[in-house]
Amino acid sequence: YDISLKVCFLGDVSVGKTCIIKRYIDDTFSSVASTVAVDFVSKIVKLDEKNVKLTIYDTAGQERFRTIHKSYYRQSDLIIFVYDCTEVESLLHIESWIKEVEKVVDLSSINCVLLGNKIDLPSTVVDEKQLNEIFKNLSSKTNCFKATCSARTGASI
Repeated sequence: YDISLKVCFLGDVSVGKTCIIKRYIDDTFSSVASTVAVDFVSKIVKLDEKNVKLTIYDTAGQERFRTIHKSYYRQSDLIIFVYDCTEVESLLHIESWIKEVEKVVDLSSINCVLLGNKIDLPSTVVDEKQLNEIFKNLSSKTNCFKATCSARTGASI
């Protein structure tokens, strides 16, 4: 490979971080997945005629593992903050995830994605105003964009 990039997924328990990664890596879906501490996978992709090795860190959402995460997002080139489109609390908790990262990383030195998962479910309850406020806060600190996806269907993965 020509380039190596580290990607770290952060977010609450059960927002679908592991499912998104599994869908991206091997195009499979399993709703029964729980990460303990941190797991990682690698994939080589072609980008602008270069082979890029992605090392993707899948972090557990439980509070007790947050101190373990610090070493992973300190080394990341991209942080993907994942929330569940059907759980407003998971979006609101993104603010605390951002603060957690800011304790050890200068956000202006990395790229971030604010990613809403589970768009296939009919009970999407996330308020656009809240989403835009959080995105505005994050994008004032770093190069950031927002997106939505469905790990279940593979939409926008």
